[in-house]
Amino acid sequence: MGEAHDRVCRIIRREGSDVGPVEVGFSKNWTFFHPFRKTAPWDHCLAGLCHSIFNPYVLGAFLGGRRQDSSTFLGLNYYGRVRFANGRALVPVNGFCPTRLAKMGVVCDDMFERHPTGMELALKRLHQRYRLPIYLTEHGSASGNDEFRARDLKENLVALHRAIAHGVDVRGFFYWSLLDNFEWQFGYAKKFGLVAVDFADEKLPRKMKPLGHTYQKLCHENTLHW
Repeated sequence: MGEAHDRVCRIIRREGSDVGPVEVGFSKNWTFFHPFRKTAPWDHCLAGLCHSIFNPYVLGAFLGGRRQDSSTFLGLNYYGRVRFANGRALVPVNGFCPTRLAKMGVVCDDMFERHPTGMELALKRLHQRYRLPIYLTEHGSASGNDEFRARDLKENLVALHRAIAHGVDVRGFFYWSLLDNFEWQFGYAKKFGLVAVDFADEKLPRKMKPLGHTYQKLCHENTLHW
């Protein structure tokens, strides 16, 4: 797949476009993997293995060696991290209750642990390694609590601005998602949208959520003060 991506990118750039400069690249879903307890050696090993396979291995397949020259940008999908305890991932999608996890200091939405600092770290790593313009092609949270989602968004955007201040060339940010969506094996249960969708109604009526209004205000005012 990495070779196919490289070839297609080069063809697209060679052919160009009548409407303007062509940008081609790919988006990497970056997740941090850590042990819950620093003194747990097997959890350290498991986290390290997951990181190696999920993050640098995939990036190397698409951007290793000469393949880096075929892309004009790098996309980053970032949501958070996974911490392991006794070989188990401490995340709601692995069957853990978010309330129980919160008491352990593992703050999650309905999917994964939130880790805003990781946004900054991932951006800095990718910038230092590849020196390509970066787009945040996905970031968001799944929860029915829009106050939680607003805090999470602000914390991640603050981390994003720290990365920009550090010199990372970030060209854009895309929130996931505009609408509540079909989320793979979870169906319609995970609510990522800025706009709610009533899937029980065949007309699929839609209504702006409080976070949608918050995000609208943020974009209009270009500020993190709300």
